[in-house]
Amino acid sequence: MVDLAQGESHIVVRHGATEYYHPGLFHISSTFEHTVPVFISDIVHSRNLSAIYGPSVCRDIVMINNHPIKTVRVFGRVISKREIFAFDNTTKDLLFMLELDDCSGIDLKITIKVRAAGLAYPRLDYNSVDDKILEVVGTTLMYKNQHEITAQALRCLENTTKTTYLDLEITQWKERLDYRDRVLKRPWVVQPIRGTSPGLIVTRFDYRDQKRREAKENLKFNIHEVPQLARDDSLILFRTEGNLSRMSHEVHDVASDSDVEIVHVKEVPLQIVTQFQISIEFIKWIIRHDFQTFQLSHIYGDPHISNLLEILVKSYRAFADIGASDPIYTKLFHEQKEILFHRIRHGLTTAKLISITRSQRVRSKNLNALYGHLKQCCEVIKNSMLRDRETKILDVSNYLATVKSRGLVSGDIDLKYINAIVDYITTDVWHERAHWKYDLKLTQWSYSQTSVAKELVIL
Repeated sequence: MVDLAQGESHIVVRHGATEYYHPGLFHISSTFEHTVPVFISDIVHSRNLSAIYGPSVCRDIVMINNHPIKTVRVFGRVISKREIFAFDNTTKDLLFMLELDDCSGIDLKITIKVRAAGLAYPRLDYNSVDDKILEVVGTTLMYKNQHEITAQALRCLENTTKTTYLDLEITQWKERLDYRDRVLKRPWVVQPIRGTSPGLIVTRFDYRDQKRREAKENLKFNIHEVPQLARDDSLILFRTEGNLSRMSHEVHDVASDSDVEIVHVKEVPLQIVTQFQISIEFIKWIIRHDFQTFQLSHIYGDPHISNLLEILVKSYRAFADIGASDPIYTKLFHEQKEILFHRIRHGLTTAKLISITRSQRVRSKNLNALYGHLKQCCEVIKNSMLRDRETKILDVSNYLATVKSRGLVSGDIDLKYINAIVDYITTDVWHERAHWKYDLKLTQWSYSQTSVAKELVIL
């Protein structure tokens, strides 16, 4: 029986007693970030995720029971092989397609896709790989309704004078059966944090609570003493320019309109920027300078970047009483500016988008590759619509998972950076943002020949 679990935002659907959770929770599963030993039959008979999450979500994830698994480790005997060539624009890549059988089911096998360079790692000869027992680590993907594994690492299980091939297979079976009994056999359960919890409510009082209550007792107004509320835009803070008056705060009665003196007060909106917004301006600056190697001081001295940093410092100083625990609040203005600059620089370095030498030279090889590939993907999506009338999408979540697995970027980067780069390409480079649509729910970009309203993008 299928239950849509209405009112439970973390549950997508229920099948009997098994709950399938929102993909945003997969990272807290014990199986998602680890390599999981499984049988080939586990993968072949795994749940069809397109029926639960849609055809474009979780395409590189296999779900056993309700455990999301990103990286699997399988073993099996090579029963067939073939060579294919994969073309990517002007490059040609040789791939070996190996079929493995681990005897976990009748006529059950799985295809392993290995790049030609991959076989050199364990010193395997393609011509002598037949009938070998291989152990493969990789990610799964559906191709023509069949599971395939893209190998990230593989090794040949060799027999010795003390072990036979049967011993090797029994060892592999025992490991997978043990993991199945310990983890995969029982459903994964997520306990959301509730606003209230059962049991007695324990209320703690201290001296500060007592002082607050006493202060509230003094705030009792009668109907004639209720102060007039100031109504203003909650998103704009105003800074009054000028000196404070030294006059008494006593309010005098005004006899007539002639006694009223009009005083003009100039109010200037206080701009608010975030560290992430300045990070994106860093990226745009590097793109506009063609990813050339530069001194870190050059971007720090850029007038636009410098102005944004000063605005950020002013907003920090305006809210100094809120975050006083941060040591930055004890520094001088120029010191705060330098600290915030290096925090932003450190974030881009940690995300592997840039690298910095000891002489403060900045290189952006990974950012260049990421930008070029995203631009190429957008061109493919656009041309597919214009030439073939075919709608293609850029799934940001899956794209990010792919570039992370290849080591192009680190785990600290999120989809906001990808969206910001795509938004820059379509807006500032091509000047056709009106034709690009971003689906906030599915985190997907698509192209339309007709102009569409510019929607909210996660930035």
